Amino acid sequence: MMSNDFDEVRDVVLGMVERCSQCGRRLRPENLQMVGRSRTMWAFRLTCSTCGAQSFIAAVVGDQGTDESAGDEFQATGHAQPSGLPVTEDDVIAMRQFLETFNGDFKSLFARGTRGAS
Repeated sequence: MMSNDFDEVRDVVLGMVERCSQCGRRLRPENLQMVGRSRTMWAFRLTCSTCGAQSFIAAVVGDQGTDESAGDEFQATGHAQPSGLPVTEDDVIAMRQFLETFNGDFKSLFARGTRGAS
């Protein structure tokens, strides 16, 4: 059933990030590649097939303690924020700094949990 879960999360992410942030082209499902997964978070790499721009997306997945529909249970952000606040410029700067030294080991990253410290 992994495929159904993946399809659902992918569709929610692509619904929130419909176009390339660099060239504005519409993104397609094949532009989104899963690079890691934990119980509550999926990590994706989004690559624009037109300009080659890449983005890292962390989708926080799970029941938020309400009876919302399944589609509303997914929240895609560039940084896990349980408060549901919008991603700020400081969040983007922090993620960029993290990614500059990130060695690509998603297993270790997700083993620390979604609130893991560096």
